Amino acid sequence: MENADSYKSQPALDKILGILKNIADSIEILSANIKEVIQNKDKEEEEKLKKYKKEGILLEFTMVTGGIIIGTIVWVGSQSLGVKTKLGDQLIIYKHAIAFIQKQ
Repeated sequence: MENADSYKSQPALDKILGILKNIADSIEILSANIKEVIQNKDKEEEEKLKKYKKEGILLEFTMVTGGIIIGTIVWVGSQSLGVKTKLGDQLIIYKHAIAFIQKQ
């Protein structure tokens, strides 16, 4: 009798497995879309920072700690920036430590 009950529930299991596969496929597509959006934002950010560097624009960097650094971008890395201050000091600023960047 147990085998007969197992046989009757197979279509229900197949339906559940189909639904789970559809969910997994949807998650994979969503994940790829999110990754693409993040890459595009990173590219936009990098292009803007390189433009500031090329034009030598004086910027105000407000740090997450509340400190303020004023200077120009000397180089742009994936996780940090080289900044020359108004006083001539050269600093490495990690991007994750920056809250805001605005033109001076």
